[in-house]
Amino acid sequence: MAALLVFVAVVAVYMTSLGGPFLWDDRLLILDAPLIERGGSLGDFLSSPFWAAGAFSAESTSYYRPLVTLSFALDRAVHGNNPGGYHLTNVVLHATNALLLHALLKKHGARPGTAALLATGWALLPRLAEAAAWISGRTDVLASLFTFGALLAWGPGLGRRILGALLIGTGLLAKESAVAGALAIAAGAWVARGPTPKRFSRTLIELAPLGAALVLYGALRLQAVGFRDEVADLGVLGRLRTSLEAAGTYAAMLVDAFRPRAVIGRIGVTSAGGLAAGIAVVALVAALFRFRSRLGSGTATGLGLCFGALLPVLHIVPIPLLTLAADRFLYLPVAGLALAVAPALDRFLAERRARWAGALSVVALLAIVTFERVAIWSDEITFWVETYLETPKTNSAAAKELAAVYFRAGLFEDALILSERALRYDDPRRKNAEYNAGLCLVRLGHYDRARVRLTKVRGKGRTAADVELQLAMLEIRTGRFDVAKQLLVPLARTGQPAPRLLLAKLSELEQARRELDQLGPSGPPERRAPLASLLADDAAATRAWLEVLALPSVSQRVADEALRFLVQQGDRQALTTAASAYVARFGDIDSELAAMIEVHVAELDRLVAARERLGLSGPERTREIAVSGQ
Repeated sequence: MAALLVFVAVVAVYMTSLGGPFLWDDRLLILDAPLIERGGSLGDFLSSPFWAAGAFSAESTSYYRPLVTLSFALDRAVHGNNPGGYHLTNVVLHATNALLLHALLKKHGARPGTAALLATGWALLPRLAEAAAWISGRTDVLASLFTFGALLAWGPGLGRRILGALLIGTGLLAKESAVAGALAIAAGAWVARGPTPKRFSRTLIELAPLGAALVLYGALRLQAVGFRDEVADLGVLGRLRTSLEAAGTYAAMLVDAFRPRAVIGRIGVTSAGGLAAGIAVVALVAALFRFRSRLGSGTATGLGLCFGALLPVLHIVPIPLLTLAADRFLYLPVAGLALAVAPALDRFLAERRARWAGALSVVALLAIVTFERVAIWSDEITFWVETYLETPKTNSAAAKELAAVYFRAGLFEDALILSERALRYDDPRRKNAEYNAGLCLVRLGHYDRARVRLTKVRGKGRTAADVELQLAMLEIRTGRFDVAKQLLVPLARTGQPAPRLLLAKLSELEQARRELDQLGPSGPPERRAPLASLLADDAAATRAWLEVLALPSVSQRVADEALRFLVQQGDRQALTTAASAYVARFGDIDSELAAMIEVHVAELDRLVAARERLGLSGPERTREIAVSGQ
């Protein structure tokens, strides 16, 4: 009954996430990933880096998480591009992890009530919402699933040890943090054996299956991604300072568990408070080390899990990550702390109703805060507006992502301002924001400025080909088809489908440009509209489609085409005017198209309403637009 209550409580709080969209890294890891789209053999998944496509920097190819990619591919096969299905998988995995932690707590001696309380409190901690409510957070959730399974399976007998080792190895294929399971098992085994003769050698023999699993994982990883030294060299003192600051930041995050954040700190920008907290944490751990002989096996396992999961994200080992810390990185460490404190909490509660009432009240409060946090993760606009406002100007991630939201809505001026602001942040990875600013300038028709911006990032990062493709499309817009061809020919030789298709259509596009120029702005709108759309000339196409809708002879099929074009633009007035004209002429709009219009208009209204909070309105807006692209 206690396990059922744990499961139901977690699902109830996280059900809101089922209405959430693909958010942040989800687009690159799922929607733009060729392996997920086309599928492949198990060998294909095992031999591919996590960020196989879409990443702007080569650094991201360092990650190796084939099990997560495979799970996304399975979701794609079942749910297609419906994000609700992916979120459902996350919720089920997270609730299952709560059950496994509940069982693990009982295995190490916690009473059923205490185990249920701790498992529920862990699963409903607001800081962990990022891992479960965000599809890409599945890395931590899936790695933890197999880590908990390994800790439950491990025990006397070679069969149980081999099973535990296999589960750890499988968890590593989801994320490197599963190595914490091996450290937890080692710590528990060491303490359980006690100060006996040949303690060290016998413990090593006991852990031999784990060693074999780690070696096999290392070989697979090395074959798939190799060894990459892609992060900035901070130097010995710089890395020590960063590691201490990260330790202090995670400690502060545990104390301040009710205020989760999506972007926390940045490597290379030192916070005096974080550094001081890190030194204090190290001093406290060193002081407590003297009492290690008093640890029970369960507490030692929990502490091994906690510290083992934190080690990969303390920047002791260089990883391609600019963010100092992340809420989801606490997923396994907090579970380890739950294991470690379970005996003390058991003694504290000890059948005292007042203490139980207080503990249950804390869990209820956690549920309320986490429910609100899940709701924020389930709404892209709210999420990025809040994240932008709370992120310090040392990390441009929120500005770049919020710019992408405005860009996809067709509000290119706002997207340009946010991209320009990202360029002013104290952030060494400027090329992504520079690239985004170039795309905004293209859509705004500032082609000369766009060419300058895109040229700045040519040949940089893994998406150098993307920059060349965008430059080719820019030249097509400006009628320089010979230059576009020069850019497309080498791209087509690489086998990429987009440049090959564009090269094949080049003569058609050139003919369309000639015809559109001959027609001029006063030519028949029913002919100008599709030509301008084909050439991606948004301004000309919008004007022409509106003129088409005003024609007495327009057919319903052509009017549908006009609405479908306008719903992709950021001009709310043009869209609502066109929709009203359509209804007056033909009656009700097709239900699917009407739903698209309703959603887009609501999105535009919310983004426009957020301008004041974001400083995107008033004189500042006019000034920033005026200086953009200079």
